[in-house]
Amino acid sequence: MGYNETMQLPIPPPHIAHAGLRALLTVATANKVLDDTSKEYLNAVQKHILHTSFPLHDLQPISPEELAHIVTDEAFRKRIIGGCVLMTLMSRHGMSEKQKVVGHFAKALHIDDENIRVLKHITHDNYMLARLDIFRRFTAMDRIKHIFREYGIRAPGHILRALMAMRGNKKMAARYQALAQLPEDTLGHRYFKFIRTNQLSLPGEQGSPPEIIIIHDCIHVLAEYGTSVEEETQIAAFQGGMHRNDIFGMLLFTLLQFQLGQQIVSTAPSFKNKIQPDLWLAAYTRGTQLNTDLIATWEPQKDFETPVHVLRERFKIPARSTK
Repeated sequence: MGYNETMQLPIPPPHIAHAGLRALLTVATANKVLDDTSKEYLNAVQKHILHTSFPLHDLQPISPEELAHIVTDEAFRKRIIGGCVLMTLMSRHGMSEKQKVVGHFAKALHIDDENIRVLKHITHDNYMLARLDIFRRFTAMDRIKHIFREYGIRAPGHILRALMAMRGNKKMAARYQALAQLPEDTLGHRYFKFIRTNQLSLPGEQGSPPEIIIIHDCIHVLAEYGTSVEEETQIAAFQGGMHRNDIFGMLLFTLLQFQLGQQIVSTAPSFKNKIQPDLWLAAYTRGTQLNTDLIATWEPQKDFETPVHVLRERFKIPARSTK
């Protein structure tokens, strides 16, 4: 597995950043109210994505025509529309009015992508279609593609064995239980301790989730995120940041699962209003600094005997900020 440069998002020039913020503000105030969650999101976007400090009270709404005139680069246009979609889903208040504004912006910028489609599904209460759209974009799908590339015609059997482990597999369980004997600084030992501390099941133990979940759990270990609801929103954003081909898919998943209370994956319960924009986007931008999409390609079993600090350096995982 090769390691690439970090995937940090290009910072837009100030005039593009200012126009994008005005667009976000226009969406946020479509129902004539700028609520606290929307303010927090605007401030977090400035701090973690744009690296700007425009006073919110100085920002003025922007028309679709003016936005299109200022922002001509397609990549920045897509990012602005994606950001507007996230803004709409941050709060249920005025969602229908906000969606209409996003639609006007998208039309003026000639953007009609999957983010717009998901937003339409949600604002029309077609949550099943929204779930299908987001699940199709899930980074786990890249994982499945990787398995087929790695194992060829043996891939279906590999996937089936992983799923069958949920019914109990003593041999597999024993293999993972033996990780307790590894040196304390290794990934394997830290993973074993993480599972036992949080009263979870190792692969192969009765009632355990599919074996593929160890990737997520090992990322918990490397990135030092806990298992509270708030921490889970952050690790989901962190994983979204490391994803190469879709910078909004995991963020949309997190908003539905933890902000709007719509369950996307059966292994995790849904909640409402659990996103803290500042911590959420901080985790996301931290994920962009990795040189590898761990969800898509990493096989942590091969690194169980490697010290955690070595893996953090290998994947360029920055220290978690305490601010």
